[in-house]
Amino acid sequence: MNKIYSHENSEKNISQEHIKYSNHPLRWMHVDMNSYFATLLQQETPYLRGKPVVVVKDIGRTCVIACSKEAKRIGVKTGMSLADAKKRTQNLYVVPVNFPMFLDCTKKLYKMWKELAPNPEIFSMDEVFLDMNTIPTRVKYKSEKELGFFIQQNVKRTLGEWVTCNVGIGPTRLLAKILGEISEKGSVCSILWTDRLPLLADVLFVDVCGVGRALAKKLACFGVYTPLQIPFLGKETLISYFGSFWAEELLKISNGEDPSFLQRILAEPKERSVGRTTTGFSLCSDRQEILRVFFALCCEVMKKSRALHLYGRTVFFFMMGRTQSAHHRITCTSAITSTKTLFEFAQQWVQSLHAIFPVIRWGVYLSNTQKDLPPSLFPSQDEKHEQIERVLDQLQSKYGSRVLRYAIDFSPTLPDEEVTGFFGEKRIHLQDV
Repeated sequence: MNKIYSHENSEKNISQEHIKYSNHPLRWMHVDMNSYFATLLQQETPYLRGKPVVVVKDIGRTCVIACSKEAKRIGVKTGMSLADAKKRTQNLYVVPVNFPMFLDCTKKLYKMWKELAPNPEIFSMDEVFLDMNTIPTRVKYKSEKELGFFIQQNVKRTLGEWVTCNVGIGPTRLLAKILGEISEKGSVCSILWTDRLPLLADVLFVDVCGVGRALAKKLACFGVYTPLQIPFLGKETLISYFGSFWAEELLKISNGEDPSFLQRILAEPKERSVGRTTTGFSLCSDRQEILRVFFALCCEVMKKSRALHLYGRTVFFFMMGRTQSAHHRITCTSAITSTKTLFEFAQQWVQSLHAIFPVIRWGVYLSNTQKDLPPSLFPSQDEKHEQIERVLDQLQSKYGSRVLRYAIDFSPTLPDEEVTGFFGEKRIHLQDV
């Protein structure tokens, strides 16, 4: 790979940005927890410390959803199958995930971020950007790095001595994040705007946030492997092969500027649908058992819908087996507001099927959504059900999701809450912090 260090070519595009970022040489701090899930489990169980640990969603699952620093050193990666992970070492420790503990620890972290800066930009469950221009004067520090070490000590005091994090400091979010991710675990590093070119020449595109493997592979066809090589393709070539949007984004990245998605972290997302899926431990052919799972998913979907104040008119159900699958879609004249109504659609569909094939995966989605339904002078039966379910949500939130159940013939075992991004929807889980 040819590393390109051409200051002349870069300076043509950055005169204005150079002035902008020189005025704020070190503005952004990126804090990234090291092997978050696995490290928390090692903190909880000292016997696991220093050992290669992989985390699975539950006993019997075969996908690695997290791994410890020790496991990563021997080649284990998130998303790898458990069988492949075990090929790396015979002494692999497989531990089921502990969602309640992770959520509790995340709330503690989020509270700590809010105490440091009024508007922490939560990028993912274990990552945050802090704008150092907004850190109050009561937080005393002599340098940016000293603040980074202070944060690391705070993390240890809050979550435990075994929990570590990387702190990257830079004039943009992108530079701070890249620096933090490529640095040694548990380190605090900073980079000035004038020093960014060697970093952008060394880091591979596959390691740059937001680019992804598919785009990196396409860039490799042009002989481009690092951000600093991008300007040599020319803007016209970039537009021709990648489109105008990605042409602009790639040029920003090549200069160390924040791409659009890093500038919109605090923006309110526009949800279009609410959904929930689950995978069983074994194939299921019993119609009643299949309905039990669908009811559990309907409960979760409507709970999420109420939390987001988002109600849909179109419902989509699917179930998949080893070689077969089936799905059903229906659009109502009005929004679905209660679990009872949603489940009745699933029940009618499943019972209408002449033959049931062995099912391993289920899914429920609500789409064609709208925000905050207008209040009705004479509430319908569904609206009354929704009011009851809102009270049920509050009670479950306070006393536990399994304390209160619906009074139906088959009370389902609700699947554990999903982890998608930030526990599926970070605004739901962190709204009380």
